[in-house]
Amino acid sequence: MTPGPRCGWLVRGALVALLVACGSAAEGPVPVPFDRARCARCGMLVSDASFAGELRTEGGEVLFYDDPGCLLLAASERRDVRAVWFHEHGGERWLSAEEVAFVRSEPTPMGYGLAARPRGQGELDRDAALAYAQARDAARRSSSP
Repeated sequence: MTPGPRCGWLVRGALVALLVACGSAAEGPVPVPFDRARCARCGMLVSDASFAGELRTEGGEVLFYDDPGCLLLAASERRDVRAVWFHEHGGERWLSAEEVAFVRSEPTPMGYGLAARPRGQGELDRDAALAYAQARDAARRSSSP
């Protein structure tokens, strides 16, 4: 029995869907469903674009974050990170890991005190920002009952 014309269309349709999905993954972050998506680290709703972040895994899973500190910590703990983006604080752009720097900012959704800025406009590089977030995370854990 040979496959009918419907089978060919199904295969082509699946191939097109796969190519579209792969193409959009390479282009950048997907739109965040604000006030519906939960932060993949802390569980809070992602509500403020100024502090939002996004991580894409090697498997194509997209995870949203409500605070740059949550994203920095999560990315440092995972082995399957394909790409990360931070929303520019006070701007409209998404910044890749290669483009981002950080400034201290209060308040932030989870209290990590970091806001993403384009490289050259921030005082902390990604490693320094991660160390800052780790120190604040440790302080929070030691002060909670």
